[in-house]
Amino acid sequence: MKTPFLLALIVPMAVGAQRLVPSDVQISGSVFALAELDGKLVIGGDFSEVNGQPISNIVAWDGGTGFDDLGAPMPSGQVTAVLPYANGVVFGGLAPGDYRRVFHWNGDTTTVLGTPGSGRINCFTEFNGDLIVGGSFFTMDGVVVNRIARWDGTGWTPMGTGLNQMVRSVLVHQGQLYVAGDFTATGNGTTQLAYLARWDGSAFQPVGTGVSGKVQDLLSMPNGLWMAGSFRYTADSTVALNQFAVFNGDSFAPLIPDFTGFIPVGDTFDHLMIPVGGIGVLAMANDRLVYKDGEWKLTWLPKLYCALEYQGKEYAGGNSSIYSMLCRKLALRELLPGNGPLPIDVAGVRSWVGADGVLFLDQEEQMPSFTPWSEGGASVIYAHGQYVVGYVGDSAFTSSFSPYGNHDCDGKGYDPGPRCTERDLAFRERYSRTWPIDIGQLWEHAAHWNDPGYTVPEVLANWPAHGDPGNGEPAQLVPFQDMDGDGLYEPDQGDMPVIRGDKAVLTVVSDQIADTMPGMRPSMFDSRILVHGFDNGPEALHHTLLVNYAFTNRSDRTYDSVVVAMTTDPDLGCAGDDFIGCDPELDMFYVYNADATDEECNGQPGFGLHPPAIGIVGLSAPMRAFIYFNHEGAACCNDPQSAQHAANYAEGIWKDGSPLINPITNDTTRFMFSDYPDVPGSYHETALIDPDRRGTASFGPFFNVAPGETICFDMAFVFARDTTQDNIQNTRVLQQKVIALKQWYAQQAYGCGEYPDVGIQAPVEDGAALTLYPNPAQGQVTAARTDIREAWHVSVRSVTGELVHQALWPAGTRTWGFTTDALAEGVYMVRFSGDPGQVVRRLVVAR
Repeated sequence: MKTPFLLALIVPMAVGAQRLVPSDVQISGSVFALAELDGKLVIGGDFSEVNGQPISNIVAWDGGTGFDDLGAPMPSGQVTAVLPYANGVVFGGLAPGDYRRVFHWNGDTTTVLGTPGSGRINCFTEFNGDLIVGGSFFTMDGVVVNRIARWDGTGWTPMGTGLNQMVRSVLVHQGQLYVAGDFTATGNGTTQLAYLARWDGSAFQPVGTGVSGKVQDLLSMPNGLWMAGSFRYTADSTVALNQFAVFNGDSFAPLIPDFTGFIPVGDTFDHLMIPVGGIGVLAMANDRLVYKDGEWKLTWLPKLYCALEYQGKEYAGGNSSIYSMLCRKLALRELLPGNGPLPIDVAGVRSWVGADGVLFLDQEEQMPSFTPWSEGGASVIYAHGQYVVGYVGDSAFTSSFSPYGNHDCDGKGYDPGPRCTERDLAFRERYSRTWPIDIGQLWEHAAHWNDPGYTVPEVLANWPAHGDPGNGEPAQLVPFQDMDGDGLYEPDQGDMPVIRGDKAVLTVVSDQIADTMPGMRPSMFDSRILVHGFDNGPEALHHTLLVNYAFTNRSDRTYDSVVVAMTTDPDLGCAGDDFIGCDPELDMFYVYNADATDEECNGQPGFGLHPPAIGIVGLSAPMRAFIYFNHEGAACCNDPQSAQHAANYAEGIWKDGSPLINPITNDTTRFMFSDYPDVPGSYHETALIDPDRRGTASFGPFFNVAPGETICFDMAFVFARDTTQDNIQNTRVLQQKVIALKQWYAQQAYGCGEYPDVGIQAPVEDGAALTLYPNPAQGQVTAARTDIREAWHVSVRSVTGELVHQALWPAGTRTWGFTTDALAEGVYMVRFSGDPGQVVRRLVVAR
């Protein structure tokens, strides 16, 4: 059954955008806590090296090249809490034996406050001049304190009878001390507390009704005491709180009313709410939310442990031991405005786009996303990447080829930004990001850039139109619409990005890291990647994601020929039951389910009965070869490990150089499984051997590619599912959809580097001099002008760029008209071109 393709409202894809940029402090491991002391940033965590120096778990950085080793007071374990106190900082955490202490560093020396405790240190605060410490310890200085204690400057003292379970957070709010954690009563069990407590000077008292589960974090905010944890209700079950709540002194209320998910409460450093300086409060609620100026806004930051403003910059601590950052030592990064990796929601599909050009794989969370919204939450593709093979004579040069990123720093993945002389902090701040844009932003900018008080949106203001030639970057990097034709990108003068589709995300990457890597022989191409799609248009565009690649030869070689290769790791729901095939006539390889039901597996949902098919389709160049390989299995036929392996796959031959053989004809072939599975006795998959399929298809060739020359390649990811058809029949549903898509693409007449213009290039007199009415229109449309001296050319295009009408408006006439009877309902752009320029008007056709 087909899904109706409806006209969607165009809205911004992200608000409150923030991104993480690698800082100049390289820490491999984790950063759990930050504090400032005397102009230095004190960094606590779980690490053994800082910028190549052997420093364990706690360090002070001067903002430049200087680091203070605090004497390795905790050579094992983790520093999870740091707080400025008593002309220094105190710190502690999880450590064995004698290291279960609270340490104090005064800027020169580190001392111990008292004798070792009996458990971990989780949190600090200062209250009435004393240091309050919470954790899982039972004793301090040999005195029973039950998980919370006070340091008065000379020794540790208990606070009442303490608490009966672990303390996770301590905080002073409106002059009172609040405590949160796993506890349900005081240490002696006489007072019930329900995970929250307030200190009255001699004992802990309940906070309102309390809550129904653990409280991980407390924040003092103007409208009350904020908290986050595993609780879902107040302790008396009368108010739904959904893990995030505010207490105003009398009662509880939900802090994020629309939040309905569940975030597990883990270790004590695994915060659910983090204050982030001028940015606001970051809540780790599903897709991440930032609270600022009285509202929650969506952001796409990964999981963080802490953040602090230091020397005018915002720094964030996280975990660099995860897949995408293992070699990068990125436990401490800068927070900057703009977007990092993020999803694009377009054409009924959510697709993840990485700043390094990796598609679909969220590398920080290790989650795939090519997810059609209407299909139950199952994803179709795990990861996708591109590479370029250039040939000079018999020699093959291959750019980075991994679809999973550069986590091993082996040159197999890409880095953000073009090839350059120095990848310093300024370079990383410019290019460690994505640029998401929707057509509505461009229409707004075109209409209002010259209005008093108008502010150019961040993504438009920082569009990477130009590189820095002084750093070896191309002067002209990314296309844009140039209002005055001076070759300079000036958004405050009306210049703007050019895109395709209703929504798009741009990334700019290079394979420069591969230059010095063993086993690599880089072809030295920069890649410009525009991921886009349409929210209205023909059925073939629904559940279809389009990608426009532009590859620029930055080497000093003229390549005799070049092919572009696309490697996809498809996980169609469950990864263990996928079959793969190709259709050379449609320039497509595709994936379908091996049996009639796609089950859930490995924690990922399946598609169930009538599973879909997904096609990876070349649109602007013919498919030269296609080969599949496996994650594991025989050495000839698994993941490529060198540039030569990747070059072989791009030619449709195995890693060891042996050719593909079609077992039906016994002929060599460049196209593996080139028949549809419903053809009896044909060349298609029949058995699940070494499952978890991957595939590489190459496209081209492109001939005589000189230094500085750019080649372009357009492709599509096409999802097809008819719920009246089975797994095999849906490959034919896909075939028909791809045929329709290719027919649509042929009508667009896209050239390399060509994009539809948007907005006013050069005003004809003034905007009020031309009117278009009625708008919306249902029949006849009339345009009226005040300047009748010149003839104007008129063109009408759909938002997909398709030309639907053109005419000449003669000189000497004040009005011109045409009928919309033959036009489908939707949005159109009407362009009036003449001397000295042109005007574009948006026209809505209604029925």
